Amino acid sequence: MTYKERIRVKDSEGEYKVWKGLQFRKLTRGMVTFTAIKLMDTDMDEPRAFDTIPDWYWHLLDYCVYLDGPHHKSPSYEARDEKIVRYLRDQKHIKAQRFPYEPPLQPELLTEILDTIEKDLKERGYNG
Repeated sequence: MTYKERIRVKDSEGEYKVWKGLQFRKLTRGMVTFTAIKLMDTDMDEPRAFDTIPDWYWHLLDYCVYLDGPHHKSPSYEARDEKIVRYLRDQKHIKAQRFPYEPPLQPELLTEILDTIEKDLKERGYNG
């Protein structure tokens, strides 16, 4: 089983709702899903390569989104997630948005997430 297969078996209900919202708002052009981005862990004595897989990635706009469920609240996950955002920014010049949520994804938070993504994409030149 590959790394991608191990970390992601199926979309969560929250991911499905965001995906449908992105489709409804016509924000999916140029977007890819389940695509690994290679990074280098430079915080170690001996740097090592690793992958991160955002939920949604607009590679031509250098923008990606993660929908973080409850397991991301642990200190170890929070530190790892912060490092990934920093590495994406510093090494790849990619803006990464992380949206924490507790299932089920509430309509108000869904709207806030979609509004933020739409605003960020338009600021980066998205024209659907």
